[in-house]
Amino acid sequence: MNNNDSGLLSKNSIGQLLVSLSVPATAGMIAGALNNIMDAFYIGRVVGVDALAGITVVFPVFLFVSACGQGIGMGGAVLLSMSLGKGNLKKGEKYIGTILALSGVASLILLGVSWIFREPILKLLGASPHTLPWAREYFTFILPAWCLYIFSVTLSSAVRSEGKASRAMISVFIGVVLNIILDPLFLIVFKLGIKGAAIAATISFASSVAYLLFYFYSGKSIWKLHMYNISLKSTTVKEILHFGISSFARQIAGAFVNIVINNSIIKYGNYNTLAAFGIMNRIFSFLFMPLSGLAAGLQPILGFCTGAHDGIRSSRAIRISFIVATVYSTLSFLILLLFAPVLTSFFNSNHDLIKEGSRTIRFASMGFSFIGFQVIATVVFLAAGKGITSLFLTLTRQVIILIPLALILPLFFGRDGLWISFSISDAVSFVIAAILVKFEVKKISEMKPEFD
Repeated sequence: MNNNDSGLLSKNSIGQLLVSLSVPATAGMIAGALNNIMDAFYIGRVVGVDALAGITVVFPVFLFVSACGQGIGMGGAVLLSMSLGKGNLKKGEKYIGTILALSGVASLILLGVSWIFREPILKLLGASPHTLPWAREYFTFILPAWCLYIFSVTLSSAVRSEGKASRAMISVFIGVVLNIILDPLFLIVFKLGIKGAAIAATISFASSVAYLLFYFYSGKSIWKLHMYNISLKSTTVKEILHFGISSFARQIAGAFVNIVINNSIIKYGNYNTLAAFGIMNRIFSFLFMPLSGLAAGLQPILGFCTGAHDGIRSSRAIRISFIVATVYSTLSFLILLLFAPVLTSFFNSNHDLIKEGSRTIRFASMGFSFIGFQVIATVVFLAAGKGITSLFLTLTRQVIILIPLALILPLFFGRDGLWISFSISDAVSFVIAAILVKFEVKKISEMKPEFD
């Protein structure tokens, strides 16, 4: 075992570890979210509001793609961190091979199903005759990019599992810089329209994946890639899916919510409402990234400490993470509340869209202060090997509470009811998560370390 790498996780202070692992992960995730922001910026500014509404229709499919990547990646990362904590590198390398195999299978299924059932999928997602042409064009050209995105997410998670968050960050930055260069080139210079953004994304994700594969084959990683480990052995697949199910469910729930909202907008709103929802999604996703980065930094620490039965360091990491996440979430809420018009106008200067977007953001963000606690809570249960509890917390916020509210409240409050449902769901889910976490942290603190 590489003593230097395992020593970082076992000896460095928790504060140092969280900074060294979370900051690069956060930077990489923010950069990744910036890809979505810049795509929407150029499409909204160069092509128009109709095109912005079109890519909003397609967004739930991206969440499904992200669900596959996050599910495989997080499930694999938890197991890799535990393997590192136990000093079992051979086992970890088998997980790497299965992660690659699962990524390939998910990409092929996505490409085949999406291509064959393209029209029915778009109509199910809420495409109207007005937005369908834009959604169809973007969907057709973005599919290869999303297949590559799955590999980018899973391989990045594997890199972070060994404490090399900066390497994962570099892979994202490579893709983002390329995308920022190629978006204006393809949309403005070559005048390729909405498909230009999709082609730019494909090239960008391909560059990120190429960098990550080079890193693994260069011999700089703890984990070695061997062709004989690339398989779908049922026991290994089940382990990865068990630990990845909550991350997968969180993204799938997000996709399902988007489908419900998209279809409700047809009844309660118009294409400006749909474009405003797309803008809200991108802004929220951008602000959510530091929380995901903190969770990504916390995961290998808790995974390693669980493998080593170190309850003291686990408890300290959890406490610090809860504090940081809550403070950040509260600051984010204040930004959304005070600067909603400014944030909306970044994407398009249409007065009606700015008014609609500001109202949407303010109503939907009233519970944003509670989100950070919930994100960390899911990681705590995941690292403790309680994937079902982590899944329950995810579904509570995004399905069990949110979906019924999103269907009922608009009957009384119109489209404002759609956005209010987000805030109520966040508040109720926080209370449930706080109760469950209180008992789990006590159990974690009682673990006895196997080594110093």
